[in-house]
Amino acid sequence: MNNFLNVIKRKNTDRMPIWIMRQAGRYLPEYLEISSKHTFLEMCHNPILASEITKQPLDRFDLDAAILFSDILTPLIPMGIELDYLKGTGPVISNPIKNQNDVDNLKNFSPKEKLNYIQEAITILKKDLPDDIPLLGFCGSPFTLASYMIEGGSSKTYSETFKLLGDEKIRDSLLNFLADHIVEYLNYKIESGVDAVQIFESSGGILSSNQFKEMALPYLKKVFKGIKNLNKPVSLYIHNGCHLVDVYGEVDADIASLDWRINLRKFKDENPNIITQGNLNPSTLFAGPKNVINETKTILDSLTEAQLKSHIFNLGHGILPKTPIESVEALIDFVHQY
Repeated sequence: MNNFLNVIKRKNTDRMPIWIMRQAGRYLPEYLEISSKHTFLEMCHNPILASEITKQPLDRFDLDAAILFSDILTPLIPMGIELDYLKGTGPVISNPIKNQNDVDNLKNFSPKEKLNYIQEAITILKKDLPDDIPLLGFCGSPFTLASYMIEGGSSKTYSETFKLLGDEKIRDSLLNFLADHIVEYLNYKIESGVDAVQIFESSGGILSSNQFKEMALPYLKKVFKGIKNLNKPVSLYIHNGCHLVDVYGEVDADIASLDWRINLRKFKDENPNIITQGNLNPSTLFAGPKNVINETKTILDSLTEAQLKSHIFNLGHGILPKTPIESVEALIDFVHQY
């Protein structure tokens, strides 16, 4: 029984499904072994390595979904963005966008031609994964990708982003360019075989509600509209977005992936037609199995029986490096037994 997809279709399930953001990654010893021999981009671009890493958490834990090992910034490289990943630093862009001329010089590309390794990895995974385990794909939102392109990496202040996107012409040309390519990229993943996709609005929480409506929402809506016709579930995750809860309904998301700052019961009371996903604070896992179970129980106890049937358990953000394996095991077992 495919519990993940059945929840989305509001069908009966054997148990509450759970998967974990960044479940294939830095907390797993088997991942660290591979990453000691390869760069991050090598692991993303090699379909055999990417598929192996995707399967690692499924081999260890009783999870209900797999998510293709990749990165939200993957589509930037064929656009002409010089991207690298430095250990301890994260993504670094050596040619950030600074003006309209830089936007105009971005390259159009076909995902089938430039990112064919993704289709190869999906083909391997769809052959290897059990029928009851769906494969998820993902990408960053237009505003999130733009912020990385402008800042040259992650940022605490987003000062360069605000400065550049304050120019409406530059904002429209850059974010429409990104939205169009994100649609092509996600459709390529869907056509290649993924069962659902998640869009990460990782930077949008830096915007006020009013700024989000102006600088991010129109382009996010464009993405949702462009991929809806393939009839695969689309999830939206907004990091640090307590003030942006209306956005999930405005873009017509099938799944609202919520961080731990949002009251899950209140959200479900106000949005009964949206499947929810989340929303345990990932740092809780460092407190040990007992505390993980107590906090998870508190979250689930807050929901009605009907609301429990429309929820997919997850963390409220990506799992952190050095997270104790025993806490992950306790979380998954408790959710399944709840």
